[in-house]
Amino acid sequence: MLTREDRARLDMAADWMVRLQADDLGEDQLAEWLAWYDKPENRVAFDEMRGVQEDVRAIDVAERTAFASRYLREGKDKRQGGLRGWIPAFAGVTRRAFASKWIAAHAGKTALAGTAMLATVIGLVAWQVGWFATEGINTVYRTTRADHREVRLPDNSVVKLGAQSSLSINFTREARYLVLEGGEALFSVEHDPMRPFVVQAGSVRIRAVGTQFNVRRAEESTFVTVKEGIVEVTQERMPPRTISASIDTGRRPPSEVVRVAAGEQALAAQADAPLKLTAIAPQTVATWQEGRLEFVDESLRTVVATVNRYSAREIVLTDPTALGRLRFTGIVMESRIDDWVNAIQEVFPLKVSTAGKGTILLSPTNP
Repeated sequence: MLTREDRARLDMAADWMVRLQADDLGEDQLAEWLAWYDKPENRVAFDEMRGVQEDVRAIDVAERTAFASRYLREGKDKRQGGLRGWIPAFAGVTRRAFASKWIAAHAGKTALAGTAMLATVIGLVAWQVGWFATEGINTVYRTTRADHREVRLPDNSVVKLGAQSSLSINFTREARYLVLEGGEALFSVEHDPMRPFVVQAGSVRIRAVGTQFNVRRAEESTFVTVKEGIVEVTQERMPPRTISASIDTGRRPPSEVVRVAAGEQALAAQADAPLKLTAIAPQTVATWQEGRLEFVDESLRTVVATVNRYSAREIVLTDPTALGRLRFTGIVMESRIDDWVNAIQEVFPLKVSTAGKGTILLSPTNP
């Protein structure tokens, strides 16, 4: 177990590792570090931190940030044994590398001041001195057409991205904020009541603490379906688009807030429309992972927008207004999209044709 003196020495070693990366490191500071490092016990502490850095370098960003989150959650008492004991248990990293020879080779003022320390040491030092390693993390995850992707977030939550989707994250000490810029995603949220998990999807904001829910964006519509737990869905109202609205006090219409539980779906058809809450079988949530796109009483516009994320050929409604009024309930198999296209002309008053590069056109039979 580390003594108070050992802990203070390691904290100072961590502090020096950060300061030595600064571009404006002065000669006085460099001399101060050399004097500090000259003491054998300080050299051991610095080499220990360098050894941890080498271990951390073998861990990818997602695992590293998840480790930081767990490290802080477990509490101070369990960390008294030092960081090195945590790394193998969390990431399976057992390699250790001391840096005495590296220090000796780079002890010259010019070489040391200009040395670019690995970026991973920033996260490492944050763990040692008690900062949050994922503060300010901003990352974007994307998928291409007909592609799925699973992402483990810094807090150990899991996101499964559907085809042609884009998700931005911004994690801080206070909150976990994500923006679904397009497409679809299934969120499995790690429970953390102190840091709300917020997903912004157009004019819709979803707030969760620990739950599992799916969000899909299609045209102007946003679908929020809960598989486990409860989420809070807020529909942000847009002010009237009038001259008087632009010059008044700036007050916005009140937002609508609903609680959506497991087996329920909230639909925001557009920014100024009320949220529509319907029941849905929990087992049907995110069936897109199995190649089944399920729709219940949806407009053909949102159906086509969703199917297009999986279709090898673009599907275009030549008259979105007329065809958008049609409602569809059914299943579209990802592997049989062409069959679905040919079948719907038998059900709806529309015809199917093709344009350049294989684009599929859906047109009203009675324009």
